[in-house]
Parts: sequence; structure tokens; C-alpha cells
Amino acid sequence: MRLLLFIALFVLVITGCGRWIVGGNPANTPANNYDIFYRSVQENYAFFAEKEVNWDSLDRHYRPLVTDSLGNDSLYSILSTMLFALRDGHVNLYVNNDRSRNADWYLDFPANFNEGVLRRQYLGKNYQASGPLANTWLDSVGYMYYGSFSSAIAKGNLDYVLNRFASSKGLIIDVRDNGGGSLGNVFKLMERLVPEKTFVGTIDQKNGPEAGSFSERDSFFITPLVNYNHSTEGLSPRKKKKAEAAKRQREEFLENPPPVRKGGWAVADSTGMMLHKPIVVLINRHSYSATNFFAAFMSTLPNVTLIGDRSGGGGGIPVSYELPNGWKIRFSATRTYLPNGQDIENGIEPDIYQATGPADELQGVDAIIERAKAYILEQANTEKQ
Repeated sequence: MRLLLFIALFVLVITGCGRWIVGGNPANTPANNYDIFYRSVQENYAFFAEKEVNWDSLDRHYRPLVTDSLGNDSLYSILSTMLFALRDGHVNLYVNNDRSRNADWYLDFPANFNEGVLRRQYLGKNYQASGPLANTWLDSVGYMYYGSFSSAIAKGNLDYVLNRFASSKGLIIDVRDNGGGSLGNVFKLMERLVPEKTFVGTIDQKNGPEAGSFSERDSFFITPLVNYNHSTEGLSPRKKKKAEAAKRQREEFLENPPPVRKGGWAVADSTGMMLHKPIVVLINRHSYSATNFFAAFMSTLPNVTLIGDRSGGGGGIPVSYELPNGWKIRFSATRTYLPNGQDIENGIEPDIYQATGPADELQGVDAIIERAKAYILEQANTEKQ
């Protein structure tokens, strides 16, 4: 699926950048810049229905204002105002000295996150930074903060963190205020958390000016780094022996996990270590784009619970177009759905709503982390009974 996604992205970008190049570039006039802007968004933006925006109505209002004498500042004001109406964090107009944006999707809501409280009261001085993964023990619960899916995760980072928490009662993955980044890192993290090839959603692409012009849906699958549950039937003797040995190694490790030496690197493969433990993902309104994908896909797993506030959304893959004057527009050209048919563009609701704010911070407490820790301990106690 990752290969298919990369191919799809490549096709989208080539389509976006090359649409008017063939046959000669249009003249750099206010009218041409506006018309190419309008058509590009009309034909390829995926979420007019979800945003309840009538693009043609905006065109009827603003097109008469575009004259040959219109200055760049005025043209920028018109185009950015039209894009602002989409209320979409993936929508921008880039010029030399500015970038239009709409951040109301998170600025209009409580933060539910304070990095100072996290670092002083929870991570403290003795947390470990395994690549971009800040991790520590919270009593008998593992805690990991991942601040940006733009920060690459190495295999060794995940091996170390998951080995470190092999004896934990569960794992908290905190992606609050993670504004997104690479979907590749979403797959890289999730391939350690699924027992077998797992269907997590579908995607389609806007491909025409009509409201219902979308491609057929393609599927997202997460494939485990090592598929321990896969049958060895039909494998060659060598591959069968290797698969069975890997399965035995994991089972032995989980039964008797070795102590992790402070500062040391674990060498055992960490795939599957959290398959039967409760995992809690912490989200807030600034959990956006790739982080929204992560929260959505993780919500399909039976041992995962989302706690916090609704994620910020951003369920499309953005593409870019260039106008004759060199300005660039960016917007979402795809839609993503969970297996139950839910469109993830407007965010993912948590399983457990929990807020944290100034009153908690005065006590040195993050109420969302505390609720997640309590939930995991509750689940662990329930399993013992």
C-alpha cells in the first residue's frame, strides 16, 4: 500500500504542476492568475461538501473584482479570502513574503496541552530521547511523546522503546500538538502494533469539476514488520524454520523480558510486544494531518483507546499548483475513510473525552495523562480478575 500511495502522490503532483504547461504558459495577468486558481481548486479540491462551501458562489462574488489594473496585494487578498472560507489547515496560498492560512480548526478550541507541564512534571530530567521519541516510565505504564511525524523514526528507536516497556501494563502514545508530517512514519510506527495485515481505511481522489467526481476508492493496509501470526504452511523448509524460530524468540522474550540497562540498546525485535496490552493514544485539536491519520487508523485496533479531545482533522493528501505569476496554491485532493465509512477530514472523536487546563497546571498535573494512566491500570486490574 505504501508503494501505491507514493505512486498516487506522484501522479497528483505531476497533474497539478503540469496542467497548463503543455501548449505554452498563460500570460501573467490578474485575470489568468485568478481563472487558473479558480479552476484548479474547483476541479481538484476534495471537501466542498464537508466544508459546506459553494465555490461557484464565491466565484460570482469575487471574479468581477479582478481587473487588468488589479495589484498583487489586492489579488492576494481576494484569493486568500476565498481559500480561508474552506476552513482547512491543508489549504494555503504561498507568495514571496506570506502564506495564507486558516488555523481556526485548533485556535478556536482549548489547547489541552502544556509542554512545560509535560517536561517538568512527567518527563523530568531522566527521560530518554530515542530519536524523536521522548519516553519514560509513569509508575508501571510506559509513556512516549512524539512531537512531529516529520521527524523520522529509526528501527532502533522503536526497538529500544518497545523493549524498554515490554514488562509494562500498557503504553501511552502522546501525539497532542503533533501537527503531522510523513505518512511513512505513521506506517513505520503502526507496523509494530498490528498482529497481521490489517485493513484500516480507504482513499479516493477528486478528478473533475462536478461535485461527485471522484476516483474509485483504494485501500489502506498496515502490514506488521514481522507477521508472527502468519501460517508457515507452504513455506520452504529454510523460511519455515526461520519463521518458527522468530515466533519462539518473541514468545520467550515476552515471558522473561531481560532488564533494560539504563542507556543501553535492546537487540530483540520489538514487533508484537504491545499486541495484548492496552494502548492509549492522546490527542487534541492540534493533532492534525498525518497525526489525524494515525489516530484514525489506531482507533480501528481492538486494544487501542483514544483519550483527550477530538483531533484537528486533515484527512486529505495535499497537492500544489503554480500560478502564472509564480504563486503556489496547496489544497487537499483526496478523501480518507475508516472501514466503517467515516470520513476523517473533520477529526476523530476520542473514546474518552478528557480536558486539562490552567487549574490542573497550577497543581502540576496533566489531567489527560493522568486519565490515560488510570485507564491502563484499570484495564490491567480487570484482566487479573
